[in-house]
Amino acid sequence: MLSSTFLDQHGQPSFNLLQNRRLHASAVRFYVFDLLFWQGRSLLAAPLRTRRDFLRLALKQVQSPVLMSDWLEAPLGDLIAAARKTNLEGLVAKSRESRYEPGKRSGAWLKLRFNLDQELVIGGYLPGPRGFDALLAGYYEQGRLIFAGKIRNGFRQAGSKERVFARFKGLGSARCPFDNLPEPANARRGMALTAEAMKLCCWLKPELVAQVGIREWTPDRHLRHSTFLGIRDDKPARQVVFERG
Repeated sequence: MLSSTFLDQHGQPSFNLLQNRRLHASAVRFYVFDLLFWQGRSLLAAPLRTRRDFLRLALKQVQSPVLMSDWLEAPLGDLIAAARKTNLEGLVAKSRESRYEPGKRSGAWLKLRFNLDQELVIGGYLPGPRGFDALLAGYYEQGRLIFAGKIRNGFRQAGSKERVFARFKGLGSARCPFDNLPEPANARRGMALTAEAMKLCCWLKPELVAQVGIREWTPDRHLRHSTFLGIRDDKPARQVVFERG
């Protein structure tokens, strides 16, 4: 089992590089973290420490860009502090004695997330230079698409806006897909999408999913200081829900 990532010039994971992997192929890394079968033998019932012993053996002759994801030997508090300092998304903790149980959730695996990044559905945009000025995005709640806010930041790379705008082809819609629009004039500190402001919007069928960096959610679940990170082609829009607040 493995996960892929792209590393920037500082050695940190970069979702933006992953989105533009054709331009940065040399930055790809594949981190292998588990082995379920070895030479025809099932390892599902073996503890993780044993499975990783076999994994280390399997990778003995393998070189970069395939790497083994190593244990982190340090007190939890130190690991959390280091992860936050280097702006990592989080940590995954696993019991060395855990067995692999397909389809089951187990307390032997814990995931600690340190940021508020999540997926959001693109339901429209405000026109502007290079195609758009801001993306209009939201999440599903009980089958309704809820408008969460406008996304303007994150398009520094040359051609990034144009590439996103090209994905809108064929998705134009005359109908606003957000169930909670229009907003009252005092709904947010910036321009609220009142009935009058909505006349400026271009609507899209809610099919595209964006990965969004979020510094903060307001008490009303509005985005604050959001950054576009990339388009997610691996997650259906209907599965995007509010994850935390």
